[in-house]
Amino acid sequence: AQSYNFNGTDPSVSPVGSQFEDLIWGAQGAVSNNAENQFFTRAGVRRANDLSRFRQHEWAAFAQDTWKVNSKFTAILGIRYAFNGVPYEKDGNFANFYGDASTATPANGFVFTSVGPGTGRQLYANSWKLIEPRVGFAYDLNGDGKTAIRGGFGIFHDRIFDNLFGNAKSNPPYQATLNEYPFDGTPTTPTLSTFPFPGQLTPSASITDGDFNTPVVIAPNLKMPTSQSYNIGIQHQISRQLTVEVNYVGSHTTHALREIDGAPPQPNLVQAALAAGIDPAALQSTALYTGGTDRNGNSFGPMVNNNAFYHELYQTSIVSGSYNALQVSMNGQLGGLTLTGSYTWSHALDNGSDPIVPGAGGAGLPRNSFDLGPEYGNSDSDVRNRGTAAASYNLPVGVGAAHMNSGLLGHVLEGIQISGIQQVQSGLPFDLRGRVDNLHTSVINRPELIGAPYPSNRGQITAKGKIVGPSEAAFANAPFGESVSIHRNKFYGAGFVDTDMVLQKTQTLRESVKLVFRAESYNVFNHPNMSAPDTVSHNSLTLGSPTFGVATSQVGQNDGTTGARQIQGAIKLIF
Repeated sequence: AQSYNFNGTDPSVSPVGSQFEDLIWGAQGAVSNNAENQFFTRAGVRRANDLSRFRQHEWAAFAQDTWKVNSKFTAILGIRYAFNGVPYEKDGNFANFYGDASTATPANGFVFTSVGPGTGRQLYANSWKLIEPRVGFAYDLNGDGKTAIRGGFGIFHDRIFDNLFGNAKSNPPYQATLNEYPFDGTPTTPTLSTFPFPGQLTPSASITDGDFNTPVVIAPNLKMPTSQSYNIGIQHQISRQLTVEVNYVGSHTTHALREIDGAPPQPNLVQAALAAGIDPAALQSTALYTGGTDRNGNSFGPMVNNNAFYHELYQTSIVSGSYNALQVSMNGQLGGLTLTGSYTWSHALDNGSDPIVPGAGGAGLPRNSFDLGPEYGNSDSDVRNRGTAAASYNLPVGVGAAHMNSGLLGHVLEGIQISGIQQVQSGLPFDLRGRVDNLHTSVINRPELIGAPYPSNRGQITAKGKIVGPSEAAFANAPFGESVSIHRNKFYGAGFVDTDMVLQKTQTLRESVKLVFRAESYNVFNHPNMSAPDTVSHNSLTLGSPTFGVATSQVGQNDGTTGARQIQGAIKLIF
């Protein structure tokens, strides 16, 4: 696989010139970057692709007992022991790096270690202590079966899924990578016609300065994600037809997964450059790894101890989180009417919601891998309020019912049922993204809040879309070197309201033959449910976007169809 860029317009790897100068370089076909990937086996034989065959062994044992202590109290005790084996590649064509990528390059380079069958080493250590106790109880408060108090506690472990470690199959020596930045803005800058493209690369288990490799590295002390879940609640039968239930549900998560930068720009080198008079605006993006020249003509070197790495996607188990919820539900039946309603208030917090997909949190890498404090915020899936109500009503008329159950009219009105469900919930969170790497970490930081975030015209429809988010005027790029007060996923998008209804009629043709007509309507009131404010990149609202704070699309149905009102019908013959 090979790619190259033709111009030198990236100010992070070349002196900042005018747009006219950039156009000249582009017209000449100047090569700014050349990148190549070639795939090999452990024996050093080149292969056409990087197809890998991963294996994982898992097993578990579980025991549980239910103990009726007395007529009112029942206890449930259980324990589970699990073993989630370390994944490996069947032929041992897999490698990991176990050193410190932020240090100076050793004489023999940074050496990657092969793991799996025939290598004598595993990817990370086995987890032998996955003990999962379970405790629960039910208490009949008055002994009459009408009021019950229930509770439970359990420890649960997740597994390391294949996409996490599968992304590391490109590590040396199984993928030889060439990444060059030849553009220097001088007359000797190579062009496409004069650039010396190499042939077959030589695989090596080590990378050296100038490789600018971005490997996926698995932490050798990786632990299984652990969740401690607990709940307690009370259920009361108000009458024969009505039951109410109130529950508190919570969980505490540790060792969840996310990636950080294992080879970030070094703060001591950045501070030394600033003390030497280098313009802070130059110490951003790729220039932190390659060095460059600021707008005052001052040259500076890389802000890293080596440029063998251009970021290291270090997979760790350092995420913690919590979930707390109050859940209220009601179930009732009155004649042919069945009602179910529920309401949940909840709050979910963590410092990383997904180890692979950035999601609402913005970038895959944290804004500052040395400080995950600002990453602790609302979870990507945090929904503060959600209410649902469902109803089903069998009309008490027609054949087989209490009224008008004979004659032609009875057959016409036979078997009519009306049902529906109402959903209302608050919006999902989203992150903000500035335009400046003000912390010199090679990751764009969040902006700072300088005014009232929500505009007075929130909810209005404009030519660009519906205003559902904050106003851009309330934010500004943070000054260089200053942290911002806005944590991850600070703001929320528009809420969601949906009403679905069904009309069904079951007509008896003969004793064993029935004809069923069903008409369904989704979002019957055609309520517009808007998506989160429009984004430019990384699923976060970015300063400078022409649609900042504006939703330009609607939320569709779960099957991928439009969120606008849909009506469909069906006829079914049952025999």
